[in-house]
Amino acid sequence: TNTSAAPASVSLRLVASDGAPGYATTLAGDGVNNYLNPDLVYNQLRNEYLVAYEINQVDVAVRRVYSPGNFTSEVMVANWPDAESSPAVAACPGQNQWLVAWQNSDPDIYVRFLNGDSSVDGGPVAIVAAPGIDRIPAVACLPGGAQYLVPWEYEYAGGLFGIVGQRIGINKALVGGPIQIRPV
Repeated sequence: TNTSAAPASVSLRLVASDGAPGYATTLAGDGVNNYLNPDLVYNQLRNEYLVAYEINQVDVAVRRVYSPGNFTSEVMVANWPDAESSPAVAACPGQNQWLVAWQNSDPDIYVRFLNGDSSVDGGPVAIVAAPGIDRIPAVACLPGGAQYLVPWEYEYAGGLFGIVGQRIGINKALVGGPIQIRPV
């Protein structure tokens, strides 16, 4: 992200395995809006990347990069009346899908599944929508490729933060309850 001057943009540079710089482009930027906090993941099954980012700290969008210089048009993942921010993205090996997580302004944590072609697959899923501050999600595929783990910062009583997580299956169902990863 270029934040040296507003408006900010998201750029992409492919790098060869030997470290040599390759193709570079601006992935998101229009000279008017701020494109911030990108996250990137590689989908092994599709041999493609997905980049998630904020637009003006109120919406979350993605673009799929399917070969050097070729990427899809922008797909809005979260553009509710609330502000959505801090996107994170993951893909499970062998799955033709992506998972994008973000926080809203409450702040609560949500995810949305995308099909392999980056089209939206159903509505948002609330990972946690409860009183308290839940912020800065991450997302990763668990071994075996059938579940994701979504960890986030959770504010405990007294203003101290710990890390809590929630598993979610590739079928969009929450698996078990919240996991105390790093309690206070």
